[in-house]
Amino acid sequence: MADAVVVTLMGEALAQALKETTLYLAVGSGLVAWDTASPLPQPAAGQLTLSNELARAVATSVYLDDTERTVGGPTRRIACSATFGVGVANGTLREMGLFAYGSGTLGSGKLIAVVNFAAIVKPSGGSDYSLARLMRLAFLAG
Repeated sequence: MADAVVVTLMGEALAQALKETTLYLAVGSGLVAWDTASPLPQPAAGQLTLSNELARAVATSVYLDDTERTVGGPTRRIACSATFGVGVANGTLREMGLFAYGSGTLGSGKLIAVVNFAAIVKPSGGSDYSLARLMRLAFLAG
């Protein structure tokens, strides 16, 4: 029996299914050792959670065209964004994950995408600010 070929429209169907699901963007402190690692360690494909999740927020998603512009869609690309307000996600942030089938409870749901990045310090107190984060996903057929 021959293997099936995933067709181009599958990417569009996956993006549409995610866009119609409540998604949560989460940030975490990751590991302090990442600060001196060169290159920065990349997440593992089998990763199930963030290393140290600090906060999550409901993500807003939009369709993107192949040039990264927002369109009415559906397309094979989506961008998911969330804002962490004053008093939320304070500390050193080094990782971000996108969760489906979860809730606002830390650690809930299925991690479907994750990225590690150079440390960002979101201070508390009088220097605190809102932090907007964005993750782009592309479902491309090969």
